[in-house]
Amino acid sequence: MEYCIKDFYEALCSECEREGLAYRREPERVYIEDFAYFVYISGKKIKARNYYQYSPPHTMEFNEKFVFSDMGYAFNLINRAMLKLALEKEPGNYALRECCEVFEKLPLNYEYGISYKVEDVIGSVSYQKLIESRAGRKLNVKYRRLPLWFLETAVSLNLQKDEEFILDLMEKDSAKVTETLKKVKFPLCFPDFKFSFLLEFLGVGKKIGLEPSKSIWRNEIILSDILKMAEKTETNGILQKLLKVEDVAGLERLHDRISKKYRKMIAQEIVPRELEINERFYKISEVFSKDRELSFLKLITDEKELYDEGVMQENCVHSYVEEIESGICGIFSGIYKGRRYTVEIVRKGKLFECGQCLGRKNENDFFASELKRKIERCLERYRKHEENKKKVERILYLLFGPKGGKVFEERSVKEVYSRFFKRKEDIFEKRKSVPFSYGL
Repeated sequence: MEYCIKDFYEALCSECEREGLAYRREPERVYIEDFAYFVYISGKKIKARNYYQYSPPHTMEFNEKFVFSDMGYAFNLINRAMLKLALEKEPGNYALRECCEVFEKLPLNYEYGISYKVEDVIGSVSYQKLIESRAGRKLNVKYRRLPLWFLETAVSLNLQKDEEFILDLMEKDSAKVTETLKKVKFPLCFPDFKFSFLLEFLGVGKKIGLEPSKSIWRNEIILSDILKMAEKTETNGILQKLLKVEDVAGLERLHDRISKKYRKMIAQEIVPRELEINERFYKISEVFSKDRELSFLKLITDEKELYDEGVMQENCVHSYVEEIESGICGIFSGIYKGRRYTVEIVRKGKLFECGQCLGRKNENDFFASELKRKIERCLERYRKHEENKKKVERILYLLFGPKGGKVFEERSVKEVYSRFFKRKEDIFEKRKSVPFSYGL
């Protein structure tokens, strides 16, 4: 099926107008001012580029291979425009018509958990059959009773049998579902859409101080741990239990009960085993060992030690094994001001931050907060040191070529700075003496 570029631009502008968005139609592109996105056709690709980003634009097929994207507001406008074009080509296609209605009713901030192409919609009998096909399962009557525009949301929640009472609530109060989808930020407190939606829809988030617009890290982590351990222990009715929680204290009690169940379940399975820890956390351990105030912090490298830490501290730290071995975090422990603290260091790209620093029973006392601040200052110093190190290495390579690495190995960052960076003019003078370019 061939699509006309002009028709696409017109359809996109029409969607902007329907949403009341400021846009500018230019000869070979559309600039969506409210989102600061340029959308244009290049060859056989739709390209979307943020005005403020220098990274390559997002690209999508300009044909039946087009995949409905979940990348945000501007992309949902593109999704709608492509559906309208397809419907104009095949006005009698029932699935396309239903799909158009769904996309129009869902808010622009909605992110789709189930991916499909234009050709998948065209080849389907109905929107429901499309979702069933992409989800790989037949939907029961509770799903089929829902308004069509809630169907993808309901399937993406991935509800267990004992959680399907949520579907009854969604059917009874469709206005609340719509309002929730508008409020929820993707993601909220968790990477999983399921819990960010349910926090708001069930009102649990409000009761424990978590709202779509903000995040209180400790409550967020406690809730995340509850849900994670409930899944591992196959605890039924966890959502009903959360609905009965009235405040943070109730949340903590629920956390303690599931933690005990989790520790009891795995007690027989635990044997000494070296954890597969990303080498970057060994580097952080080395950084702590050289810090006068943090040298007492030790990296936990054995699964049995991790379990024992959880028993001593009465926490669920052992449930972090997967995150540890995936390189997401490292767990440290030590005695500070006469009290034992469990510390989680989280890796985000090449940066590190202190995710948690808690005492026994996840207590966040004065000394825990004090220790967390010291850890964060240490990690910030380490980050700056690494940045300086890279800067030094680049300039030494410029000055000395491949031998520059050896020069750096023999001197500290401070030494190199004092030797080579007294004046900018010195660098350029030295650079002139280099016989050829080593090409940075």
